[in-house]
Amino acid sequence: MRVLAVDTTSAHGSVAVVEDGALIGVAGFRAARPRHAEDLLPTIELVLAHTGSALSELDLLAVAAGPGSFVGIRIGIASIAGLAYALDIPALGVSALDATAHSVRHHQGVVAAILEAYRGEVYGAVYRADGRAAEPVGGPSCAPLESLIESFAEKPTLVTGHGTPSRAASIAKMLPGVLIAEASPFLAESVARLGALRFSSIQRTRDNPDEPGRPGELATDIAPIYVRPSEAERRRTSHTTGA
Repeated sequence: MRVLAVDTTSAHGSVAVVEDGALIGVAGFRAARPRHAEDLLPTIELVLAHTGSALSELDLLAVAAGPGSFVGIRIGIASIAGLAYALDIPALGVSALDATAHSVRHHQGVVAAILEAYRGEVYGAVYRADGRAAEPVGGPSCAPLESLIESFAEKPTLVTGHGTPSRAASIAKMLPGVLIAEASPFLAESVARLGALRFSSIQRTRDNPDEPGRPGELATDIAPIYVRPSEAERRRTSHTTGA
């Protein structure tokens, strides 16, 4: 199965193609002022050309559906939904936090994925990794680092994600002895790998309703994962409450 995945949830955009579990092509793009609308499609074309792949040879599309940049999320989902519709192939959304945790699934224990949310906050979620997968323990949240760590249902033994480098000292102070794993800000490869696994799980469940599997839908109307309200929503709430 050949999977093309994109991530535009942060300033570091990326595109990857994974075939039968092997990475065969990947490219990232970064700008001081993100221009994902201009950069994404040319990067997809570049990766496909590098791998000798045609759009018609793709079996699945995957996109990081958030949390992250609201504009970036919408660009990524719209692009993948459009391709899925044009090619008549399945597409699915993957949480950027889930993809981050999946990259350290070989760690045995509780893992925390932390992504930059700006405004003094981070996105975060806790997972239990067993060497093969990283399953969520509770849902994602957005808060200042200290509040986020205090809210974790289980204390992690490893923390990773592009929200950790500038906060490594604070994390180590709050979680003595914790491992801090360097994480790539380019998530497309992990999105592709996790997307392929979830696609297979969905297919097994549909083929055999009695077999347990992660629920999910394959659609061109992929739901964004925002976690926190947009600036416009906050302003409307503030205006309504008179704050």
